[in-house]
Amino acid sequence: LDAHCAAIGRDPAEITRSAQIIVDYADPATTRAHVCALAAAGIRHVVLALPRPYPEKAARWLVDEIVTPVRENGA
Repeated sequence: LDAHCAAIGRDPAEITRSAQIIVDYADPATTRAHVCALAAAGIRHVVLALPRPYPEKAARWLVDEIVTPVRENGA
């Protein structure tokens, strides 16, 4: 992205970097690690894609298993 911005004379800091990843219900630690790695790489918005079938209480699971631990990790 930085190279493309340089080619057109645009400051890459003007662009909010984002990514989408698929949540792994069976291995939330991998998803957490992926989100933290993206944050360390400068990604500021991460879309968490939830594959079907959704677990029971999917929103609560997402907060408990992914969002809260990632925030506590400083990402």
